Amino acid sequence: MKVLITGGGSGIGKATAQKLQEKGHEAIIFDREQPDYKVDFYQGDVRDEERVREVIEKADFDVLVNCAGFYELGSIEDMEKETAEKIFDTNVHGYLNFIRHSMPMLREKNGRIVNITSVAGRVSMPFFGTYCGSKHAMESISDSLRKEQDEVEVTMVEPGVIETGFNERARKALEKYIPESFYSEEYEDMLEEGGMDGIDADQAAETVVKAVTADRVKRRYQVPMRAKFIVLVSMLPDAIKDRIFEKMI
Repeated sequence: MKVLITGGGSGIGKATAQKLQEKGHEAIIFDREQPDYKVDFYQGDVRDEERVREVIEKADFDVLVNCAGFYELGSIEDMEKETAEKIFDTNVHGYLNFIRHSMPMLREKNGRIVNITSVAGRVSMPFFGTYCGSKHAMESISDSLRKEQDEVEVTMVEPGVIETGFNERARKALEKYIPESFYSEEYEDMLEEGGMDGIDADQAAETVVKAVTADRVKRRYQVPMRAKFIVLVSMLPDAIKDRIFEKMI
């Protein structure tokens, strides 16, 4: 099986590619920077639709794993337009660029698309608003794509907290808002407390590999177990969810 993974140079994408290679599958990586391991590689940015089109015309694959991502934390009020646009351009339009141009080939192969979304796409959290919005969007888009056709299987992996440096970088971005923000105290508390403990990328990648290789794929996978709890929280009435998250800030 040939699997193209966006954002496969690090984190979950890298761990997924290496696990697939160990199982005898062929991994193809699309990323902005050269990976530090042996793998077929195309350089580019998922936001660059022309480059995405060029790569898909050259590459041959059976499964697309959309894993490239970007986010920073910040209130809806504080976050600059440029940062919000980069989050949506990467996490939504970047995914759509690959989906749009891969569908004809994947349809011929009865292939599969695995979109790495997030439990943040199931429940909105304070100061994660723009990121949650991008992941909510991909949850809806993935559901629609699955229902629009049945030649290409569509599934999602919804990670919780994964220790890849991704979350730490996003949290550190709060520092630039502290001097003038209405939410300075909350930001300082978040930086002081640090984030929740997570699992490593290898454990998350095991779930992605299941989504790629399963004979009967599920519509959604969560990892780790704590992520399943967050999905349950998302089903509670809004008033109860609000009280839960009030205790977080």
